[in-house]
Amino acid sequence: SMNSLLDDNKVLTLANGERVGLTKQVLFVFEVDQVSNTTPATVSRCGMIYMHDKLIGWWPFARTWIASRRDPAEAAHLRQLFDAHVENVLAFKNESCEDFLAVPEIHLVRSLTRMYDALVDRLAPLIEAMPDFALSKTIIEMYFLFSLVWSIGGGLTASSRPKFSKYIQALPDQLRPFPRHDTVYDYYVDTEKRRWSPWQDHLRGGAEPFPSHSSQLGHMFPTPDTLRYSYLGGILVENRTNVILVGQP
Repeated sequence: SMNSLLDDNKVLTLANGERVGLTKQVLFVFEVDQVSNTTPATVSRCGMIYMHDKLIGWWPFARTWIASRRDPAEAAHLRQLFDAHVENVLAFKNESCEDFLAVPEIHLVRSLTRMYDALVDRLAPLIEAMPDFALSKTIIEMYFLFSLVWSIGGGLTASSRPKFSKYIQALPDQLRPFPRHDTVYDYYVDTEKRRWSPWQDHLRGGAEPFPSHSSQLGHMFPTPDTLRYSYLGGILVENRTNVILVGQP
């Protein structure tokens, strides 16, 4: 029983009824997820240490994620990109833009890394076929910027998106800058051609019929919005990442 173990007497009761006493020098430290399925009686016996996300910041998580990359060159370039852009982009968003839903900075950075992972995972067949395959600096940066836009800037209101777009387009030292005549939300990474391509180019002519099992009657006319949100949701779901869509009704 965890309850008797966490009491002052520190007695561990085994399934067979045997009781094992522990010394005063024995201490237990739990992460939050380790007690997520325990009873309120057990949780009440734990002392809680709360650490505000502002005190920790997002860099410890980012450093751990960057260090997990299998390619040292990719990790080094990602470190440069994080150093150069993330803090400034977060500051601009907080000062000049409005969110539909308030999200802590560390979760925005976590969303950035998940989006990047989802993009890279789509290259898994190529990586498996070529063990020596390495991402070019151009593709790394384009994947990073695409992920930056749809993580930190993905939940912005319609009035804030143009301001955010202009800020991203003006970021210095981009190997493959975003086109200036549209917003950054209008483009995706064309990995094969190593360029930014507009969602509009992927629209097929005519309407698409609903699946035969659908209860809806009629056709769906694809738009850049349906195309990009289907793409974003698709790659994240393939990567087993939860997705939430926010916006006006």
